[in-house]
Amino acid sequence: MKITDLEYHLVQIDRISGQPPVRSLLVFIGTDRGVGGWGEMPCQWQPIEVAGRRDAAASILAGRSVYDLEDLHAQPVMPDVSLRAAIEMACLDAVGRGHGLSLCGLLGGIYRQRIPLIVPLARQPEALIADDPAGADSTGDRPAVQLPDMGEARAEQGDDSRSPEDQWSSRALRSARVLCDRGFHHLMVPATGTPEVDVETMLAIGQEHGSRVSLWCDGRRRYTFDQARDVCIELERIGPQLLLDPIATDRLGPVANLQRQVFVPLGVERAVNGPSDILAVVRNSAGRHVGIDPWRAGGLLPTRRCTAVAEAGQLQPLLRCRPSVGVATAALLQLAASLPELSAGIETDYHDLKQDILTAPLETHEGMSTVTETPGLGVDIDRDRLEELTIGC
Repeated sequence: MKITDLEYHLVQIDRISGQPPVRSLLVFIGTDRGVGGWGEMPCQWQPIEVAGRRDAAASILAGRSVYDLEDLHAQPVMPDVSLRAAIEMACLDAVGRGHGLSLCGLLGGIYRQRIPLIVPLARQPEALIADDPAGADSTGDRPAVQLPDMGEARAEQGDDSRSPEDQWSSRALRSARVLCDRGFHHLMVPATGTPEVDVETMLAIGQEHGSRVSLWCDGRRRYTFDQARDVCIELERIGPQLLLDPIATDRLGPVANLQRQVFVPLGVERAVNGPSDILAVVRNSAGRHVGIDPWRAGGLLPTRRCTAVAEAGQLQPLLRCRPSVGVATAALLQLAASLPELSAGIETDYHDLKQDILTAPLETHEGMSTVTETPGLGVDIDRDRLEELTIGC
């Protein structure tokens, strides 16, 4: 199958929670056999850039086989690793559709059909500190999730002058209740960088929900070494699954030193760009987990290699999905379905989209997503809705 067509669609979808909208580039690849495939990457391009960037990529890809994925990753003229990941995703979708196989079928078969979802309370806590968050009266194709209103919370407590960090702590606790009621029991809590607030937030959620939830914490490289140690000691009371990227450093040595001093499992993600970085984590004993960002790794196949290295080094890999309109989420679910190493599931906030660009939304029940064996990524794009949500149309 040779590539004959390339489409770029820059789309933006608002979120129920009031966080910044999800903006993605959807890539469609057409072939000489009439079979096509979709890919996705997080994207902050301006609409005026899209046509020129599409033409540049089309000149490279025209006439190439969708099977030549290793050659794609070796292209020095396509330095944008996230774009390569999106094009690889679209090629794999086309190959699967052409052969009547799901992506997990192409990757060796389905190992698990239901994938645990780890839901972030917010990727940017600062974006949720507002008096009037979106969500209470949201409209669109999805039912509104009643997220906490900080004005109401302040009125209940008789306090109109709380710090932004205290506002976040209250909102996080109330949002955790909503998510648990909806069946999401694996929660990723982002750090604000203020140890007292972060500990209070985690302990409050853990004590309220107990064994109903498993808590993960993204440190976001917000702490000094001493602060991270103190946070870990406090969190031992609730036994979180993981504290990811706790220390404000690129070096692995301090993380390894901290792991020797605390019982809370630590993880590294922002220093990981490929298999060699995971090997460095193993050699330095810098934690027990490793986060893998497929767009930083360069695609699904490089991510698969990363998980193999992590498993060989006795690290638990965690697949992190950046904000997605659904295509990339579906691809990562297929990948998680095919790899025994990805037992932790994937981190995603797909549930937070106000509208769905897919013809059939991804099926979620009790905090798990069911993977279908439909050919390719298992999803299709609603072209009419795509046109409505494309920026600059």
